Amino acid sequence: MKRPQSYYDPVANNPKPYRLLKDYTISTGIIGHTVYAPLYTLKLDGTLVIQMGFRWDGATGAIDGHSVLPASLVHDVLCELTNNGRIPYKYRRHADRLFRRQCITFATSPFGRAWAWPRWAMVRIYSEKNRAIRKWLS
Repeated sequence: MKRPQSYYDPVANNPKPYRLLKDYTISTGIIGHTVYAPLYTLKLDGTLVIQMGFRWDGATGAIDGHSVLPASLVHDVLCELTNNGRIPYKYRRHADRLFRRQCITFATSPFGRAWAWPRWAMVRIYSEKNRAIRKWLS
């Protein structure tokens, strides 16, 4: 798995300070859905293409770091797709598992790999909290 090239763009009060510098493609395993958006595409075979210029906020609910930043890129896109109803919400857990696998893959030390599980737990707790709030508001 290749690490995406990103750039921290410290703009005052920017809620999404990270910007993708080159297109990034990954196989997500989410098969059977096609979504076209201005800066990303999910293909029928599960391939996700995120285009240069996409902005994201890093790891919401977990501390940003070397192994988390690339994982948070893909996770943010998949969460956007589930939150907006572009793909079924049942894929949220799949997105969280992919986040954990990417944290392990991009970790540069055993310590970094060990942190993949607590980071995954923080993401899961945040996901479920958000879902409960959205359900309560609807």
